[in-house]
Amino acid sequence: MTKHPYYRVGPFKGILFLTAILLVLSVLVYTRIMVDSLRDHSRAILSNNVEHYRFLLSSVSAEMALAEINQIDYPVILTDRNGVPKFWKNVGIAPNDTSTAAKRKLEKLVHKMDVSGNHPIPIELAPNQVDFFHYGDTIVIKQLTWLPIVEIGAVAMFILIAYLGFQNIKRNEERSVWIGLAKETAHQLGTPLTSLMGWLEVLGDPNLDHQVLENAHPEMRRDVARLEQIAARFSQIGSEIVLNEESVTDVIKETVDYFRQRLPSDSKHIEIIENYEVQPRLPLNRILFSWVMENLLKNSVDAIGDQRGVITITCQEKSGKVILEVKDNGKGIDPKDRKYVFRPGFSTKKRGWGLGLSLAKRIIEEYHRGKLILRFSRPGAGTTMRIQLSKAT
Repeated sequence: MTKHPYYRVGPFKGILFLTAILLVLSVLVYTRIMVDSLRDHSRAILSNNVEHYRFLLSSVSAEMALAEINQIDYPVILTDRNGVPKFWKNVGIAPNDTSTAAKRKLEKLVHKMDVSGNHPIPIELAPNQVDFFHYGDTIVIKQLTWLPIVEIGAVAMFILIAYLGFQNIKRNEERSVWIGLAKETAHQLGTPLTSLMGWLEVLGDPNLDHQVLENAHPEMRRDVARLEQIAARFSQIGSEIVLNEESVTDVIKETVDYFRQRLPSDSKHIEIIENYEVQPRLPLNRILFSWVMENLLKNSVDAIGDQRGVITITCQEKSGKVILEVKDNGKGIDPKDRKYVFRPGFSTKKRGWGLGLSLAKRIIEEYHRGKLILRFSRPGAGTTMRIQLSKAT
């Protein structure tokens, strides 16, 4: 059994991208709420410290007031009403540094603190003297501020890795499809070419019987017609498809007749039963639709194997829909494999390349606007494939 990974990544990529966006927005909103809440809490604490500082400064002693401010563990700069720094702490500048460079740095820090959302707290030391406490964020707030950036980076990295992974899956899928097409082409060409080569060898016999020659002519014409049909099939994949009104059952009968004659010698124990309750005419691409039926028949033959088996083809009409079913009594499909049967590269056969059902589904659903489904399958009880086509044009 061979299984090749394949996923319909288009919708999943969209869901992944939307989930990432929602995650990022959620983190940003939650972090913003947390930062605002912590800043309000820090401002409330600092306001209490400032009020206590003002009380100690006016009624007790400057040393005790200074000791109160020194308990603050985040950046603080005290300025007069003109913005001239008088006291600072936890800003990376020595308390006794009065240089011009230090003054400029303090002024920049004051501006940065104010514009970051930490509005300065006024302190009235005398009727005509008002100073201002400017303060920065605590370590926790700074870490929270950087948290969204870190998480956005992690999400971006995750999306990038996922995207590269999807691209790799897509390339593997495309490679699988091209390999499958090449092998399918070789397989399709193999039977008529082998037959023609056999006839050529027979025709080279100098003692050829006249009756054999008469039999060879129609058989060789049929094989050449088969080669033309195969070339037409592959030329239409990926091209604009033309649908003509055709008899559905006539196309099926033609395919079944050809298939019966070309059954492997070890598959003659397989009976193909046709049961057509209706014989509708629908818009079809005859060449591609016959390919679908051929793939379904071949899968049924492979599923039956060397056991005695029956393949039943039915055509009926239900609720304005034409329902075609190909049923066999073969080995069936394991339940865990059912969801993979239409995926390129999946095959339960040792030498299969897993393209037949994938192509069949595309031909029915994309070109004929119908449906191809696995209606029933159970190990040991066989498989039923259903094609549903609309009578509306």
